[in-house]
Amino acid sequence: MTKGKKSIPIFIIYLLIGALIGGVLGEVLANVTPYLGWMALGKDPLFNIDVKNIDVYILSFGFNFSMSFNVGSLIGIIVGIIIWKRS
Repeated sequence: MTKGKKSIPIFIIYLLIGALIGGVLGEVLANVTPYLGWMALGKDPLFNIDVKNIDVYILSFGFNFSMSFNVGSLIGIIVGIIIWKRS
């Protein structure tokens, strides 16, 4: 891949990894010290898709998808964007 052309799937991977690592670090740091309690703000889901049960005679399944961010995950997303731009 050339330096001038950036890949969208790689960008999405950087965003997801940044959000995941930042979210986990935000939760851990908020529990370790009271001064960083603000890192865990925003635990409520941004959106929630919840289909309790779909029953189609011989097959029954349920589906749930929710997404929530905290301050740490937003910082991780920003760091992921910075790393993606520099790579």
